Amino acid sequence: MNFCPIADFLQLPVYTPDTAPTSAPTPIALLTRDRQSEAVLEQLALTLGSRLVLPEVWRDLFPQTGVLISSAISGGSLQARFREAAEQSPGRCWLLLEPMQTVFPLPCPTGQGSPAPMEHGNVFYSDTLCCQYTHFLRNGTGYMLLWDTEETLQQKCMLAKDCGFLGCTVHP
Repeated sequence: MNFCPIADFLQLPVYTPDTAPTSAPTPIALLTRDRQSEAVLEQLALTLGSRLVLPEVWRDLFPQTGVLISSAISGGSLQARFREAAEQSPGRCWLLLEPMQTVFPLPCPTGQGSPAPMEHGNVFYSDTLCCQYTHFLRNGTGYMLLWDTEETLQQKCMLAKDCGFLGCTVHP
């Protein structure tokens, strides 16, 4: 069963631990940034090279590996974010497609939201964030809800492809 028809449509390679060919990125467990994790990753990076795809926080420490770039942003421009990542890590970027459904209190100086049930009135589309959004009031406090649809996920994949990303993996 293919879990990412969007990436298929865009002809981006998508891998799971069960379906990855030997040339595919190798999935690894989440590691904290400490000396022990660095030692483990150093050995994996030497062995696997570009088949090892790591979160962006490890980009500079392991320049021979692939880099995961998240599709979930709450500010700025997704296109600018992808272009910047592609310039900083040419030929190494992989899209981490993370469907969003997040609510943010307004104002939200931290840019950090929380998972939210869908509740909305007027629905809008943000070109810069590449997602749907709405505003609502709850107990006198304003909120913004950001979420993805199949169409916004397709657009995020297309942006990544246009910026030269190598492929896509999906975070449920």
